[in-house]
Amino acid sequence: MNKLIGFEPRPFMTATGVRLLMRRARPDDVVILADLIYQLSARSRYLRFLRPLPLTIERAWSEARRMARQPPERHITLVATLEGGVFEEAVAAAELARDPARPEVGEFALLVRDDYQAAGIGSALGERLVELARGMGVTQLHSDMLTENRAMRGLLRRLGEARITHADGYSHAVLSL
Repeated sequence: MNKLIGFEPRPFMTATGVRLLMRRARPDDVVILADLIYQLSARSRYLRFLRPLPLTIERAWSEARRMARQPPERHITLVATLEGGVFEEAVAAAELARDPARPEVGEFALLVRDDYQAAGIGSALGERLVELARGMGVTQLHSDMLTENRAMRGLLRRLGEARITHADGYSHAVLSL
């Protein structure tokens, strides 16, 4: 299925009353995504990238370019930005990467800035990515995480029927859509 659907921006409110706008990342979002990555704590980087990740500006920019500049038929990055500010500021991002050999399978990843965690942003982005994945013909999402990442495991279970296996400190989730 080549048609990309549902990329219109969507406003939403966090559980703490903050107004955000959820939209598809654009190639020019590298700046706000690099800033988001650079603001993550060492703990959040560790949970997202599955290893301690010393942060440099170059690494943040490289990761932001990867997130913002992928072919849209294979990769979706959703970004949540604060509404109403003078400058656009990203507080979270979620990614869906389709397997080129098996387009019905995708990989799911998420990051939320530390000062916005536990406010429902990950759930909102995850629900939207699942909706978009279904529209693209994806029937199965995979996610790898550290076993200690309880928040991500809980989110995946809330998103649908998740089968999660654990081995050597890592967890692998398969979410059937």
